[in-house]
Amino acid sequence: MPTAYAFERTEPDVAALVHDAIATLERLGAEVQQLDLPILEEYWTNATFTLLGEAAAFHRENMEQRPQDYGENVRPRIQLGLDMKVTDYVDAARYRDEARRTCDAVLLSDVDLLAMPATRTATVPIDSVAADDPTVGLTLFTAPFDLTGQPAISVPCGFTEQGLPVGLQLVGRRFDERTVLRAAHAFEAESGESSRHPPVD
Repeated sequence: MPTAYAFERTEPDVAALVHDAIATLERLGAEVQQLDLPILEEYWTNATFTLLGEAAAFHRENMEQRPQDYGENVRPRIQLGLDMKVTDYVDAARYRDEARRTCDAVLLSDVDLLAMPATRTATVPIDSVAADDPTVGLTLFTAPFDLTGQPAISVPCGFTEQGLPVGLQLVGRRFDERTVLRAAHAFEAESGESSRHPPVD
C-alpha cells in the first residue's frame, strides 16, 4: 500500500472501501506492507506532460479548424499541449524510458503488488461537471503506470453511501500480468463485488 500517495488525498469513503478490499486480500493470505513511494508523484507529472504532448499532436488539425467542437473542459488541456515546448516533451519521454527500465526495482523491490484506489473520488456524477471539473487529477493513481508500462487492473470493491462505485487498483511488475490477474480474480471471487450493480434510474 503506497499509503501517503494513495490515501492521504482520497475521499474518506473511498479510502475506507479500498482498505476493506485490501483486508479481504489479507484474509486470503496476502501480507500487507505500508510503503512510502513519493516517486509516484513524479511519474504522474511526467505522464501528464507526455499525455498533453501526444494529445496535442493528435488533435492539432481539428483544433485549428474546429475548436468549437471541443468542450470547455477539454479545449484548454489540448491547448496546453500545443503551447508546450518540444524540449518539455522530449524530457518527459526520456524520463518515461528511464522509469520503464527502473520501475520494478523502485516500486516493487520488496512486494509483489501495489494495492490502492483506482481514483481518489467515487464515480463523478455527470451534472457535477457543469459547475466544476472534477476530472482534473482523476488519473492521479492510474497515469503513473501508463508511464511505466506496468500491468494494472481496477476491480469493483463496493459502493459509497450515495450508491457510487469504487475501484481497487492492483499493479504488478512489468510483464507479470499473471500475478495481477490472479490477485484480482481471488478478490472478486471472495468479495462478490463484481456481480453487484449500482442502482440506475
